[in-house]
Amino acid sequence: MISRAQADPDLHVLRSALSLVEGRERSALEAARFGLYVAFDQGDVEAAQRWAGAVRAALLTVRADDARARRLLALAEGAIARLEEGCR
Repeated sequence: MISRAQADPDLHVLRSALSLVEGRERSALEAARFGLYVAFDQGDVEAAQRWAGAVRAALLTVRADDARARRLLALAEGAIARLEEGCR
């Protein structure tokens, strides 16, 4: 498993994706991203895998109505894929 410091750039990309969402969807994405952050910080592979799934599920609720939003969502999807790989 990669360290939290190694995961930080991708965790930051996910934080940037929060700008795309509001309300309950934003809260869900914030909570899942924070859970993933903590799991990497504690080196807990199983928790990181579960939280990565929660982040991925929260990203599915994000609407990308313009080119900027679609690009940011694509970056977030790439970040979560790298983080999932780092959970192994």
